Amino acid sequence: MAKAGIVKDDAGEYVGKYIWLNQASDQKYLEHFCSCWINTYRADSRFELAIDLETSGLDYITGSILLFSICWDGKNALIFDPSLFDLTILKEVLSNIPVNNTNTKFDAKWLYYKYGTEIQVSFDAMAAAQLGWTGTFPGKRFGLDNLVKQILKLTINKDVRQSFIGGIPGQEYTQEQIEYAVKDSILTYRLKEPITKRLINQKLMALWTEVELPLIQTMVRSEVRGVLIDVDTLNNIYIERQKDLKDTYDIIMEEIGKLDQSKLPAFPKGFFNPGSSKQIIQVVGLSGIKLKSTEEEVLEEASTLHPENLLLRSIITWKSIKNQISIFLFMFHYFFNDFYI
Repeated sequence: MAKAGIVKDDAGEYVGKYIWLNQASDQKYLEHFCSCWINTYRADSRFELAIDLETSGLDYITGSILLFSICWDGKNALIFDPSLFDLTILKEVLSNIPVNNTNTKFDAKWLYYKYGTEIQVSFDAMAAAQLGWTGTFPGKRFGLDNLVKQILKLTINKDVRQSFIGGIPGQEYTQEQIEYAVKDSILTYRLKEPITKRLINQKLMALWTEVELPLIQTMVRSEVRGVLIDVDTLNNIYIERQKDLKDTYDIIMEEIGKLDQSKLPAFPKGFFNPGSSKQIIQVVGLSGIKLKSTEEEVLEEASTLHPENLLLRSIITWKSIKNQISIFLFMFHYFFNDFYI
């Protein structure tokens, strides 16, 4: 039989109520709530749910969903062990009713991989707060505990999360674990309104709704489904950038050849290395520009002051191309050519 209770924050402040389903015979209650949510959404498309998952670890492929908490009004939550129930109607809920979550990317990947369900994200408290308080949020952290502390003035202990690690579906749960999951969904629901007001006041709402929010959904799909790669195009880009790198190096060497050769340092292995800060400072110095370092902003500033210096400009270009190849192209080029069938 379903059980009910209330939850408070760590300081004893009232947070909300919950219903705990922990037996297969509680299936009728789960179906009742799901049916009510579906009907409510059909009547009012503004209706949404805040969800929280407690999992056995961080790996959505090998791990398990242990507890599922759903809040529908910022005051009440339904919590259950999903391993005990037929989740057919719950999947319908998750596929159709917009979901409010904190760190949506995490929970969405679990739901997609375990249930084949792609949620419709309506809000993400963590991502929205990062946008609304960029560089100014008290505590400098955007975890749920600090969001709740700074915005709702409530306190919750996230250390309880560690007690779920290594858990198995169908296990017995402590009252502390149950209440922990309940608070997460209820407080996540409550965070939307004040964070949304912040975005509006900062004139960031359009950026949030048109860019940031859709990007969350895209990132989840990309991480779970993977991204199609045009291997032939990738190879062509890699070859083109390698040629660009060589051509740029040739220009660098041509410009070095115009310097006073008697003052040139002896380069290791007899070749100038554009990746060596020491060598860059030496040769650019001979061209009439004294550099304090080879940090990107230092080089760009010097090039702006001396636009006629082709040596410096070519070194900057070489470093940029080299970074593109090293960071974005090299790994993919060799990975796909080794494993592509």
